[in-house]
Amino acid sequence: MISNPDLDRCRLLYEQGRYELSLRESQQLLTSYPGHFDVLLLQGYSLLALERADEGVIIVDELLSQWPDEPVVLDLKAKLLLKLKKPQEALQQIQEAIRLDPTDADYWGTASVILFEQKEFPDALHHAEEGLRLDAGNTVCLNIRNLCLAKLGRSDELPVSIEDTLAEDPDNAFSHAAAGWAYLEKGDHILARQHFAGALRLAPGMSWAAAGMLQALKAKNFLFRFFLRYYFWSSNLKGKQQWMFIIGTFVGINALHSLDSSVLVIKLLQMAAVTFVYLTWFVDPIFNVVMLTDTEGRHLLSDRQRDRYRYVAGLMIPGALLALGGYIGTAIITQSATWVLLWLTTLKWLTIAFITGICMLGLVLPLSAWIEAETYRIRNRLQYIFYIMALTAGLCIALLIGNKGEAMGVLNFFALEMVLFMLFRNYLVIEEQD
Repeated sequence: MISNPDLDRCRLLYEQGRYELSLRESQQLLTSYPGHFDVLLLQGYSLLALERADEGVIIVDELLSQWPDEPVVLDLKAKLLLKLKKPQEALQQIQEAIRLDPTDADYWGTASVILFEQKEFPDALHHAEEGLRLDAGNTVCLNIRNLCLAKLGRSDELPVSIEDTLAEDPDNAFSHAAAGWAYLEKGDHILARQHFAGALRLAPGMSWAAAGMLQALKAKNFLFRFFLRYYFWSSNLKGKQQWMFIIGTFVGINALHSLDSSVLVIKLLQMAAVTFVYLTWFVDPIFNVVMLTDTEGRHLLSDRQRDRYRYVAGLMIPGALLALGGYIGTAIITQSATWVLLWLTTLKWLTIAFITGICMLGLVLPLSAWIEAETYRIRNRLQYIFYIMALTAGLCIALLIGNKGEAMGVLNFFALEMVLFMLFRNYLVIEEQD
């Protein structure tokens, strides 16, 4: 029989957040007590906390081979499968746990988290409320209820729900962060900042709260607030719905451009549609650069992000000036120049300036995505894409300077690379959200 002090020490280490040490201690216990239920279970939770879900599933399967009807093990397996991006399998496990023991609020809470991740917000809210019916103080259920109310647009119920959550545990960093995201989606960036600040005070390393605070600081600008609403709306769509919206937007803009642009209303609609699309691409990099000058915002960026966003600024600001200067200069000189030679020479360099600016702005997109990428695999892919696009842009500019006729063909290829990159970027975002 395992001695209680040994097991209690492992549990204490886990509760203190010392997961590696807890895992080592439990592994040592298993050498003396192989297959012990409580030790294996604690190992599984430690692996979950250490983001080693694939190893955790092996431990859990060993438990289920001996205790197939233990709901607590099924609950743990559901959490591990969710980490492994297998929400449907996770849902099956937690539904079985609820069938075996429908009186445990924790299982309803796990189910609500999985359904929330699947963007099944009404079902997630239902499961959270079922859990709260069993245990009114269940933190997971309380926070999922808050997030679901924001997603479902029931903002009138949100303040009371958040107040109840924080009254239950005012020093819970996750609750403050969840409240921050809920208020941010509701459109109240001031209250969102207060709650994110509370979360970061309690847990300075919480990346979810730091990311929310960064968005809330950007939301001080009305333009970013508008696009933030759009981002929340689009992120609440499921993967297929997002692709339908992207394809529909592309088809709609092409249809709009096939209409007679000499009609003022149509011309304005065409300009508004194109401006909106380009701003959805550029608004985040623009405001990330702005955060470099914000006293609070720059501290939320990592050292790597601060360094790399200086490169983004180095592309974006000169690129915008060159593109704007080249465009305006070309418009002026084509109307006012009188000497043909001067006209042709100046026009050439203004055109080069304009196209160089456009290429520099185009390179902002893969560079920003490369900086923001969270995993090495995706970061590596985006790095190669950036280098390929930079080579294409450089070749285009060199051909322009050399008066080579192939320059416009290379420029068209660069434009195609930009569009393909944005489709790839959308694929990565949708895959991550789903």
